[in-house]
Amino acid sequence: MKASILIMAGGKSSRMEFQDKAMLKYQGGTFLSTLYNRLKPHTGQIMVSEGKVTRQDYRNEAPEAFFVKDIYEDNGPMGGLYSALLASKEDYLYVVACDMPHMQIYLYQYLMEFDKEPYDAIIPLWDERMQPMAGIYKKRIVEKVKARMESGDNTMKHLIRSLNVCFVEVGENKWLSQMLQNVNTMEEYKELKQNE
Repeated sequence: MKASILIMAGGKSSRMEFQDKAMLKYQGGTFLSTLYNRLKPHTGQIMVSEGKVTRQDYRNEAPEAFFVKDIYEDNGPMGGLYSALLASKEDYLYVVACDMPHMQIYLYQYLMEFDKEPYDAIIPLWDERMQPMAGIYKKRIVEKVKARMESGDNTMKHLIRSLNVCFVEVGENKWLSQMLQNVNTMEEYKELKQNE
């Protein structure tokens, strides 16, 4: 099944001492370039959500990506999701946060095995916790996302609860659950670099 891929970048990174997570060094590149190079061969359209501030240096990390700015600013990940759904050329959108350096296409391939027509999204669970920043969303929900933001609610969990969602638990699979690990603090980043 063809899908567009969205890498979420441009967050505030308050727990990372406000450093730009997308540009953190990893595996000879950055978080962003590592994900971009790993995922680009699997899609005809790879996008980078950069929030409301254009960062020209991102273009060196993802030279052929389509950059999407938030149409609804200051709405967190939901703003990036909405803009990417609008821009998507495919009916499916694979979303990954830029601070998930272990992510590979295999997680999405596994999730797609559970796709059925009623579902608006397929969201992995890790030990029963929703992982919306590693989910699959169908383009048809774009107006629902817009309506939620215009109502003043930009909480991803609330959006997901309003959709017809297939939840897939991957916590018992060490390989897949590792792909969901994100890096939120400098301590976690230092640990990641030690094990690089």
